[in-house]
Amino acid sequence: SGSPPHKDDTAWGEICQQKFSPTNQNQVRATVKGNIATEEVDVAIVGGGLVGLALAIGLTRAGINCAVYERAPQLRSVSQGILAVKPIGMQALEDIHPDIPNRVVENGSDIVRTMRTNVDDEGTTKNVLNENMGVETEVKYGRKIVLITWHNMQQVLASLLPPGMVKTGRSLSSFEEGEDSVTLRFEGEEATVRCNVALMCDGVFSTARTQLFPEDKVVYFGQLNWGSVVRTNSLPPAIHPPNAVRYCQYSGEPKWMAMLNDGGGGYTFFQLRISDPEKALALSGN
Repeated sequence: SGSPPHKDDTAWGEICQQKFSPTNQNQVRATVKGNIATEEVDVAIVGGGLVGLALAIGLTRAGINCAVYERAPQLRSVSQGILAVKPIGMQALEDIHPDIPNRVVENGSDIVRTMRTNVDDEGTTKNVLNENMGVETEVKYGRKIVLITWHNMQQVLASLLPPGMVKTGRSLSSFEEGEDSVTLRFEGEEATVRCNVALMCDGVFSTARTQLFPEDKVVYFGQLNWGSVVRTNSLPPAIHPPNAVRYCQYSGEPKWMAMLNDGGGGYTFFQLRISDPEKALALSGN
């Protein structure tokens, strides 16, 4: 719940007021022509990841009728990634919906301390412990940094949307732009979705991006990562203090870093990063 945001007086806000009807909020209308059904919605969001869900929350609170179309058969209950929600990010989430920060904290882990081990190319190690990380961040910015697993963050955002708004098992195959609407087509379906605006939030391997920019390629940034999320109770307690970020980094060649972080909700995040700029250049589009 929570009161809706203030009226948007920008040019975009005026367009929204003219084009979208708040009286039809959260309703997907359906028409049938012949044997083909067409769903109608003001704003179609393709992709039920974190961006798509956060966008849907904001549009819903603004009174704009929208629906989310996600290719996965269901929202995730496991994942291999983690988010570090910093104070400025938490403020942005609070602007989207006032209940998000508390739910993130409940399902994540405040960073209280950092434990770093530096290893040079001769094998010399140096341990650096900061037991005041959480206090320092809170004093400076008013909030701590919170770590949360990707799937818990997805569940937090989805919990703030009306039932049925997120439509899983709907994988976009193509779209067509008309004079005053966009038509979406989905794999294995004759039914289509017609909307005033389609917002493509379908990630790195976006179907929409492939259609718009067929020559576009992913650009790699010079690291190979192996990541996993494991149950905290499966690890020895001595190597995993609660509310801690623990990492070890090697300054020789190739550079690498290993992390073991409390992800909250009974989960721990592990990742190994190795620098590989030559492979990244070979795989990248530019």
